[in-house]
Amino acid sequence: MQPGSRLGGETLAAASSNHPAPVTPAGAGCTHIPAPHNRAVVCSDLTTQVHERKQPMSNPAFTFDHVHIIATEPHKTAQWYVEKLGAEITADTVVRGAPQIAVSLGGMNLMVRGKRAGEEPVKPDTFNDYGDYSSHNRWGSDHIGFAYDGDLKAYCEELAERGVTFSVPLKDNPAGIRLCFIEAPDGVSIELLAR
Repeated sequence: MQPGSRLGGETLAAASSNHPAPVTPAGAGCTHIPAPHNRAVVCSDLTTQVHERKQPMSNPAFTFDHVHIIATEPHKTAQWYVEKLGAEITADTVVRGAPQIAVSLGGMNLMVRGKRAGEEPVKPDTFNDYGDYSSHNRWGSDHIGFAYDGDLKAYCEELAERGVTFSVPLKDNPAGIRLCFIEAPDGVSIELLAR
């Protein structure tokens, strides 16, 4: 979400990790609202200020490490992330007799590996568009989400030119968040969103 944008009648007064907005003093008609990466302050004059999160995680012993993907063709899958999304391959090894490739994208690690002896992976479910939401319609992990900082519409046009398949085309959800879903190899669904 960009400074000065409007959502639900509230103006985003300031937001930037490089230039955080001044913290509104307590008791000035403002309410603090926790958010995943930021702290929002909604004030009685309907302005909303977003500040960089200064608080530690709920359990600081944890940090996010990786998402692990089992791929029918691990090198081809890793290369898809490089060619289509601009990821970087940071390691290419063999673990338990199967290729395992570390891919870095948006500060997140994807571990792409092949089938190991004794495994018989099943084909993943298809991704379905239900109008105002999308889902694999199954229990467990559904998709990987990446926030995109920029013109998501223009980026989606670039992805289409690179041959990326959209399971859900670019749209604005009921909360005003622009998003789409793309299909990665081996049934992995990726959500791209711009707040």
